[in-house]
Amino acid sequence: MKIGHCAESTGVKSWNGPTKLYELIESQKWDASIDHLQQSPLEAHEWVVRKVNDEITQCRLPIHEACIHNPPAEVIAALIKEYRGGVEKEDLNGMLPLHRACINGASLDVVTRLIHACPDALTAKDKWGKTPRDCLTVGCNEDSDLVAALEKTPTHYAARIAEQRLQNTLERKFTTMIKHIKKDAKSQQNASDAIIKKLKEKVCKMEEIIKQHNAKEQSLREENTNIKAESIKVLDELHDELLDENTKIMQQLEQMQIEKEAIQKNLEDATGRNQALQKENKSYKQKITEVLNDLRDAMTHQFKEQSDKMKEKLLASIARNKSLQEENNALVRTNEMLTKQLKEQNRKKK
Repeated sequence: MKIGHCAESTGVKSWNGPTKLYELIESQKWDASIDHLQQSPLEAHEWVVRKVNDEITQCRLPIHEACIHNPPAEVIAALIKEYRGGVEKEDLNGMLPLHRACINGASLDVVTRLIHACPDALTAKDKWGKTPRDCLTVGCNEDSDLVAALEKTPTHYAARIAEQRLQNTLERKFTTMIKHIKKDAKSQQNASDAIIKKLKEKVCKMEEIIKQHNAKEQSLREENTNIKAESIKVLDELHDELLDENTKIMQQLEQMQIEKEAIQKNLEDATGRNQALQKENKSYKQKITEVLNDLRDAMTHQFKEQSDKMKEKLLASIARNKSLQEENNALVRTNEMLTKQLKEQNRKKK
């Protein structure tokens, strides 16, 4: 006896023994069968052939072999998933997988899955003219639910299958719709998160700008205070210098006045003593007066020049102080505007 396998479309071309999937099913190693099927799904399409004296005595798909050994429904479901057309294929005896399942006492779940995969199998006959329902009787597996399932018409199952397919289609569409909605919601959430992140970044930048402006304003205030203090100090020093200079000038004038009075007294005394020297004394007196006037004019001119210089320094200091005050006011207005913008952004965010 020779055992081999081949793909359905190629015919029997080699005799290298049965496939591993077929061997696992034949040994009823169901979990291993499912695992191997996931790794080698094409083996569900391969026929296993036995020959005796060059005559083919057996030709089955893995699903035929599985139905012979009362398999779990999960194995049949996996085989149908990988090769749905297998439920429509006949073995050498003209039997579909449903025939084999009914003869060998398969469960209601297995039979139902086979019927749903191929409702027309209910009326299919093997080479002896038997339907799956007839095979069930032969196999003495007269379960009432199985009998009821096999006695329904293909049309009944076709309608249920169409209804189930419609329901599955609607469920897939609904699932797809839900996925799209979740994706859109996630995109909107991501967009909102991005906007919130940008707003937070802008708020941080605005707070940093305000912080810098506050620091600059504080620096300007300190500088302005220092300038005011320096200006007051300079004015005080100028005032003291002017007072000292004025005191000296007044002392000089008083001394000159005393000298003048002394000279006049001497002149008056000299006038009484010597009338002859009156003209000379008069001339001398005039010269003294001119000298005093020149001296007074020179002192007055010097005092005026110093006063003008001090006044210029004072005006320059006042102008500088006013410029700094205007700059400080501009910074205060800028800070108020930035604070107002920040409050407006916070209000919109809320």
